[in-house]
Amino acid sequence: MVWLIVFVFGVNFAFFLEDYFIQQPAQKASDMVYGPREVFGYLESVKNDYSGIIVSKSISEAHIYAAFYGMMNPKDYQDQTEKWNFGESGLVWVDQMPEYKLGEYTFKSIDRVLDLQRENYLLIGRPGEFREDVNVEKIIYFPNQQSAFWIVSTGANGLARL
Repeated sequence: MVWLIVFVFGVNFAFFLEDYFIQQPAQKASDMVYGPREVFGYLESVKNDYSGIIVSKSISEAHIYAAFYGMMNPKDYQDQTEKWNFGESGLVWVDQMPEYKLGEYTFKSIDRVLDLQRENYLLIGRPGEFREDVNVEKIIYFPNQQSAFWIVSTGANGLARL
């Protein structure tokens, strides 16, 4: 009887491990804040090549990822975030602000017309925030190979079209 209980426990534990380490990352990555590490890791390597970087607010509270993966000095972070004053505006969350900045990053909703006309900018957002004909510089994929984020370059002439 004890062996049966141990066997059943072992089989259930094996199913748990398989679900936790294999199934969940592939099936639920979009619900687990997957992708900002890859996005901001890439941006840190190319940010000096562009006039500016606009990050969509669809990446919730993306400024913290920019600060963390960019290894921003905490004092600089505090100094810059004090200027946001979202609490004084009656807002509860920083993402409720129309636009805010942290270093070279601007966090706002992507404007499918105006932002694509900016010269030498990177725009980061979810695939549905862009037209199909944009110049996608890099795609960040979920583990199930669906597109998580697009990094779009507007180029020197300000047109993000192919």
